[in-house]
Amino acid sequence: TKPGVGLVLDAGRPAKLSRLDVATDTPGFQAQAKVSNSPGGGFVADSAWQTISSNATIPLQGKQGRYYLLWITNLGANHILHLNEITLYHQSGG
Repeated sequence: TKPGVGLVLDAGRPAKLSRLDVATDTPGFQAQAKVSNSPGGGFVADSAWQTISSNATIPLQGKQGRYYLLWITNLGANHILHLNEITLYHQSGG
């Protein structure tokens, strides 16, 4: 009955990221990237909702913040999911 679950990522300092790359062996879930300057809340959407494939790129809209949240609301056909790797990319490249 929870509205979703998420993973908070710390960029180390406030940054404008260009994308998040996600690797999973349980594709098919729905996710959105959000951003905030606090790890405890205040997150706002920085991407569109996307169905995550095995190796997905989530383009970001360029909002600035230190903390990025990968927010998941629909597991698709999965009963569990695995986030094998998440890579953050700064607008300047990586």
